[in-house]
Amino acid sequence: MKNLRNTGLALAAFCMASTAVAQFSHLEVDYIDNGGVVPGDTYRVYAVMENEGDILDAIYGEKSAPMKITSTAPFFQHLKGGALSADIQRYDTTTDPTLLYDSWVTIGAEDNYMNA
Repeated sequence: MKNLRNTGLALAAFCMASTAVAQFSHLEVDYIDNGGVVPGDTYRVYAVMENEGDILDAIYGEKSAPMKITSTAPFFQHLKGGALSADIQRYDTTTDPTLLYDSWVTIGAEDNYMNA
């Protein structure tokens, strides 16, 4: 299943807050053609690690270093979507394909299936 989301710079905040983490190398941003089924542009943003097998356990913010995800254009927020991939119900993406373009953050999992 395609893991598409309109998060533009969703992981940029993570990377700015955690540049001291030695395993992080850089961000990779891929443009995804959403076929015009949702407004705006759709991007997939990846945190690229230095070595295969490097592990990213969490992305977070705190009072002294809040995590902010911003864009110059609005994010697409589907009514059945959520902030995390665990909020995306796999069945719902089969009945409403626009849910695939909801804005959310994940560490690997694309929907709620086996995502604890």
